[in-house]
Amino acid sequence: MFSAAPKRSKEFQAVVLAGHGSNLYPLTSKDTLCKALLPIGNEPMISYVLTWLEQAGILDVLILTPAPYHSSLSHHLQSFRQSQTSLGEGAMKIDLRAIESSVLDPNSGGLTGVDGGSSDESDGGEIDDEILKSKTADLLRAYSNYLSTDFILLPCDFIPPPNLPLSALLDAHRTRPNATMTSLFYERAEVGKDGPERILVGWDRQTKSLLHVQEIEDVDDEIELRMSLLWKYPRMTLTTKLLDSHVYVFKHSVLELLTMYPQIESIREELVPWLVKGGYQTRLAQAWKSALNPTPNPLRLSLQHSTSFLPPSISSPSTIPPSGRSTEESLSQSLASLQIQPSHDEDDNEEESTSEEEDGRGGRKEDKVGGGKVGCGVVVWKLEDGFVARANTLPTYFELNRQFVKNLAIQSTMLPPGALPSNSSLIDARAQISTDSLVGASTRVGERTNVKKSVVGRHCVIGRNVKILGCVIMDFVTIGDGVKLENCILSQRCTVEDKSDLRDCEVGGQFTVLAESKVKNEKLANLS
Repeated sequence: MFSAAPKRSKEFQAVVLAGHGSNLYPLTSKDTLCKALLPIGNEPMISYVLTWLEQAGILDVLILTPAPYHSSLSHHLQSFRQSQTSLGEGAMKIDLRAIESSVLDPNSGGLTGVDGGSSDESDGGEIDDEILKSKTADLLRAYSNYLSTDFILLPCDFIPPPNLPLSALLDAHRTRPNATMTSLFYERAEVGKDGPERILVGWDRQTKSLLHVQEIEDVDDEIELRMSLLWKYPRMTLTTKLLDSHVYVFKHSVLELLTMYPQIESIREELVPWLVKGGYQTRLAQAWKSALNPTPNPLRLSLQHSTSFLPPSISSPSTIPPSGRSTEESLSQSLASLQIQPSHDEDDNEEESTSEEEDGRGGRKEDKVGGGKVGCGVVVWKLEDGFVARANTLPTYFELNRQFVKNLAIQSTMLPPGALPSNSSLIDARAQISTDSLVGASTRVGERTNVKKSVVGRHCVIGRNVKILGCVIMDFVTIGDGVKLENCILSQRCTVEDKSDLRDCEVGGQFTVLAESKVKNEKLANLS
């Protein structure tokens, strides 16, 4: 995959979250296929994430997944490691850990007893997907002893375009003085009513600072912004056109901040907005000074370079404002009707007087906390530079596969091994496969079958006179004679019997569509 072994980075580690994928029903199930192994262009999506990390030299990776998926994910990672055997010392070190329900239950003591998480044996308790999404900060606390450097947190479903290297985000973090967090946002593309939820994002184009992140449901007719923020960033941009990739680069000391404030449960909904506020609220940043800018000592530096390093535990009562998630379509049209209402408090008065002393024009100035700056940077990816999305909903998963076949020639430089078709595809000479389609190895295609704008997996059997248009067909699928498929997703090992007609459907794993069925806009799956 690489002409030379990448240099192992001692600067960053990576944490990959591989959850349930409940928004991808009926494609995902603990009995069929986990989200991390759903294919994009015939290769599991997590392979793109690992390749992205590897190309940036990030070779120490911790993957966290619910216990039911540990076995299947471990099997795939074995294959991924085998593809790296030629890299020698440059091969990626992957630590796969199964998340037990006890880890997210503070009453069970699981937050400190997670060392056995690499086993695929479950403790008998299943973790609900919504609970897992809301407890991401708890996961970082639980597995913080595996992290000894600054780290990248990212989901298994983020699929970057070939011209978006992870090094761009890492360089932005490196060059920002004392950066606490650097995040990646991207311009949204409309992919249907079930697409990603909108958020209100504020950022400064000149300094590339992330200044405001707010859920749409929390926005009424007025937007309250602190005067301390407006003094420092008078030309802040507010928009609902950006989406959070959930890819963050964190300073290692953020883990100590999480220990100080155990009330923080969610990274996206609580920690990120809270860190952003610390960039312009002096009192908040002062409270974090001991955690974010600790005084170094020889013993601590020695422990940080040890593989058995455990971050110190600090307890301090505090409260943080709750937040929720929702969508409000009115904000997608315009922000012009909204009024920005300045918010005053004692902290703002202190900030304003300081600003007047240091910059009488009310311009930008840097935050300082005990001699150390507190900053949250942002990298914004424009849609015109390439399509990017998270494959965490059915519309975006479908669109990512469409983009794959559309740009197959361009993407070939980034594809993991095995994604491109081999000569072993058994395609009848009278079958027609368009150039914007991909057919996997060992797949048999019958005579007079027509495949357009589609991705067909490996080891499939497709009968005669079949018409397939704009579909995603996974591995080991059987399609009978005379079948018509349009804009459908067929999961692994499902069967579509003769003369069936499916349009705009998603078919779950191992499901059988009976002969001569005519189905439109349905989700088909076996009952659990």
